[in-house]
Amino acid sequence: MSDAAEDQGFDALYARYRALPEGTKAEIARGEIRTLPRPRPRHVRAASVLGIRLGGRFGWDAAMWVVRANHAADDVAHLEPFDAVPFDVGSLWRVPGD
Repeated sequence: MSDAAEDQGFDALYARYRALPEGTKAEIARGEIRTLPRPRPRHVRAASVLGIRLGGRFGWDAAMWVVRANHAADDVAHLEPFDAVPFDVGSLWRVPGD
């Protein structure tokens, strides 16, 4: 992190984060704002098809699992500062029914 970034403090950094355009997916990591690209429609489609085909072979509903994982990730992106929310990352990788 640069000295200039250290001097601005968390409040200024968070103000810049809040000023990003609506719908921009971003995070604050190690004192820097990082914007995250949205997946292209063809990538989302490919992931869905793979999930359905693999899920059918292994006996679990992969489509529901993918939706749950994306929903959980979106919840993390909208937290206000200093909110403490328990989040079990391991739950994203569990097969439903286990």
